Amino acid sequence: MQRGAAIHGLNRLRHMWEVLRNKMNEQTTRLFNAVLKLPEDQRNAFIQALREYLEAPEYQKRSLRESFNNRVLKMETGPLGDSRCPLCGR
Repeated sequence: MQRGAAIHGLNRLRHMWEVLRNKMNEQTTRLFNAVLKLPEDQRNAFIQALREYLEAPEYQKRSLRESFNNRVLKMETGPLGDSRCPLCGR
C-alpha cells in the first residue's frame, strides 16, 4: 500500500510540475533554476525570506523591496561589481 501511495504522490508531483513549468516565462524559469542550484542552506534561506515577504503587510513589503533594491545596487555597482548576470553569470 505504501508503494502505491508513493507512486501516486510522485505522479501528482509530476503533474503539478508540468502545470507550473508551462506557466513560467523564460525569466521565471531561469530564476527557478538558479534557486534549485543554490546550496541547501541558501535555498532554504531564500524560501524563508520569500515566505516572510509574501506574508508581510503591504507597507513592510515596500520597505523590504527598497532594502533589497539598495543591497543589489551596491553589489552591482560596488568595487567588485561587473556587468554579468547575477543569475546565470553571463
